[in-house]
Amino acid sequence: MVIALKLASSIYRLMSLWWMRDENGNLSPVKEDGRVWLVQGTLNIRRAVQKDAGKYQCIVRNSIGERRVESTLVVTAPLQVTLLPSHQVLNTGQEATFTCNVTGYPVRTISWKKDQRQVVASNRIQLLSRDVLHIMSLRREDRGMYQCFVYSDNDGAQGTAELKISDVPPSLISVFPEQTIHPGNTVSLRCIATGNPSPRVTWYLDGTVIGRTSRISLGDYVTDHAHMVSFLNISEIHMEDGGEYTCEVSNDVGSTSHSARLNVNGPAFVRSMPNVTAISSEDLMIRCPYGGYPIKAVRWFKGKYY
Repeated sequence: MVIALKLASSIYRLMSLWWMRDENGNLSPVKEDGRVWLVQGTLNIRRAVQKDAGKYQCIVRNSIGERRVESTLVVTAPLQVTLLPSHQVLNTGQEATFTCNVTGYPVRTISWKKDQRQVVASNRIQLLSRDVLHIMSLRREDRGMYQCFVYSDNDGAQGTAELKISDVPPSLISVFPEQTIHPGNTVSLRCIATGNPSPRVTWYLDGTVIGRTSRISLGDYVTDHAHMVSFLNISEIHMEDGGEYTCEVSNDVGSTSHSARLNVNGPAFVRSMPNVTAISSEDLMIRCPYGGYPIKAVRWFKGKYY
């Protein structure tokens, strides 16, 4: 297809005529090539592309004077959109970038949606440019379908991509050490874990689940880096609070744990032990649920006699 820009100049005693193009406020002569040529004052452009769009001036000059006429060329093409990469599988804590590749013009607006809801920019979710979406410190809730919508005055198109978050078994990245403390003091134990889905945390004292009391508080929260932080606080430590503490983290794909002793100064004691059922030829481990500090020795006996 050939676009022709014409100027009716028959009323002038024509001495000269030429075409100029406005490039950012600066006029420069239109250069002829295989696509662009002049015929009797008419500017012809074959197979116009977006870079041809803009303002053009036809200038005619004779012995009487000069006249300039401006014309604006708008070039349009059907919009086509591809959202890349079209499929990503990443872990929590990583980063994801989507690029909205557009062909066609003009492009008036670009908008983003996730699962058919408008994407809201934040410190973690950023539009690096109108066609690039960047997500930092991925969370499980970031998984889903992403879309970029592109519009011109009379046309629109969209691209779609999927983000999956990998399931990862939990791991502990920070744990509490063994401690020795006097009765009446306060202690805080903390575990930090990663995993996807976000791990559940259970606390134990010598194998028994710990619950909240007036002296014991339990809690957890998730950081911006998708780390699960769980804590156990004990106020006004009693001698019977001594023993082996365990934080166990688990999700749908695995579990792990950490144990360390909390030694409370005082006389030695042993908690009651439940009956244990074992399977022949399999390994068995029984822990002694003792407390008090310091401890000189721990001895095991079988049967009634010791």
